[in-house]
Amino acid sequence: MLSSRGSGKLLHGTRFGWAYLASGALVSCLFLGCQRSAPPSSILFIVADTLRADALGVYGASGNPSPELDRLASGNLLFERAYSVTSWTQPTIAAILSGRPPLTSQPGEKLYVSPNHPTLAEQLRARGYSTAAFVANPVMAPELGFERGFATYRGFGEWQRGPGPPRFDKARAGEVSSEALAWLKQQPRDRPWFLYVHYMDPHWPYIPELQHASKFWKGDLPTPEAIEGINIQIRERTYTRAILALARDLYRGAVAELDASIGVLLREAEKHAPTGLVVVVVSDHGEEFGDHGDVLHARTLFEEMLHVPLILRTPDRRRGQIPTPVQVTGIASTVWETAGLGTSPFPAPNLLSARGQEGPLRAELFRFPPAVHHAAIIDANWKLILAFDGNFLLYRLDTDPKETQNLATTEVATIQRLQSHLGQPSRPASRATISNEDRERLRALGYDFQ
Repeated sequence: MLSSRGSGKLLHGTRFGWAYLASGALVSCLFLGCQRSAPPSSILFIVADTLRADALGVYGASGNPSPELDRLASGNLLFERAYSVTSWTQPTIAAILSGRPPLTSQPGEKLYVSPNHPTLAEQLRARGYSTAAFVANPVMAPELGFERGFATYRGFGEWQRGPGPPRFDKARAGEVSSEALAWLKQQPRDRPWFLYVHYMDPHWPYIPELQHASKFWKGDLPTPEAIEGINIQIRERTYTRAILALARDLYRGAVAELDASIGVLLREAEKHAPTGLVVVVVSDHGEEFGDHGDVLHARTLFEEMLHVPLILRTPDRRRGQIPTPVQVTGIASTVWETAGLGTSPFPAPNLLSARGQEGPLRAELFRFPPAVHHAAIIDANWKLILAFDGNFLLYRLDTDPKETQNLATTEVATIQRLQSHLGQPSRPASRATISNEDRERLRALGYDFQ
C-alpha cells in the first residue's frame, strides 16, 4: 500500500549508538592520544518534488517566484547544471539516498530501496546523528525501504475513499514544515541531526493557495472548481493551449508557496545547529508544460525533466556557481564530507571534487511490457537521447537549451562517441507486483501507464 496520513512508521532510536561511540572515542584517546576535532555539522536535506530548475529565479524564471531560494543560492553554492537520474520519484530518491545509480524501473511498479546498500540516513544514524524524515509524497512508502535509517519517519497526505477513482489530498508545505520544525526544536543541542523534508507542492494537481496563485494569475482569481477543471484537463490530456498556460501559472504559484515555507524552515534550522549546518535543496525531477508536446512527467528525458535545481550551503559558507554538469547520485558523498565526517562511504564521488564533476552523465527510463529502454547521455554541452522507438536525438545544449534542433543526421561522429556510453540497460529493479489499488492511486497522482 502507498503510505497515507499517519501510516508512516514512527521509529524511536536508542542511546546505544552514542554509548558505543563514546567508548570508542575513550579507547582512541587512551592508546593514540586525543586530538580535539570539530564536531560534525547538522544536515537539512530538502527535496522539492517536481521542481524544474527554470522555475526558480536564480535559474532564470521571471516574476520573482522564489526569493527565499534565490537568497540561499546567492550566498552559497549553486550547481547550474545538476541532473536527475530519471524522470520520476522512486528511483531518483533511491539513488540520492544510496549514493549510487538506481535500479531500473518504470512508473507503476513498486520499487524497493536496495537492502544491499546502506542509505545516507543509516550511515548518519550509525555515526550518532538524530534522524527524521517528513515526506509528503505517498510513493515513498516506508515499507519500500525509504524509512531505513530514520528514527522518525512521517508520511503526509490522505487518500479519500468513495465512489469513483481514488483522490489524494496532498499536504501543503506549511503543514510539512510545521511538523519538521516541531521535531527540530526537541533535539538536544549537543547532538548533530539529519532532517529530510520532502515537499509535494509543485507536483500535480497544482492547487496553490490563492495568495500565491495571485502573483501569476492574469485576471480574476480562479474558483476552486475552475482549478479542479484545469487539473483534470491536464491529467486527461484534453487541454487547450490556453488551459496549459493557466496550469503553468498555477504551478508557478505552487512554487511560490513552497519557497515561502522553505524560507521559514531555513531560518529556524540556523537557530538549532550549534555545531554548523549543511543545507541541500534539490528536486527529484521536473515537469513538462508542452515543451515537447506533453505534460506532467515520467515519460521523457528532456531537459525539463532532468535538469533540476541544486543548492548547497556548507558550514564555512562557500560561495559560487558550479557550471559543470553533475548528477544527484553524488549528493550523499558531498553531504557526508562537507559535514566533517571524513571520507564518504558512498560510491558516487563528492560533487565538489574533480571526480564528482567528471562526465558523461546517464539517465534512464523503462516501459513494460515490452521492455523498452529510454536513455540519455549528457557530456559537456552535448546530449544524446535514445528514444523509446529506438531512434537517436542529439542536441547541443549551449546553443539549444530547449532541445528544438535535432542534430542526429549531421553529427554522426558525435552520436557514435556518445553511444558508446549508453552501455547495457541497468539491471532489473528489486520490485514487487503492484496491486490494482496502488496502480489506481498512482494514476490519481497523474502517472500514465499506457
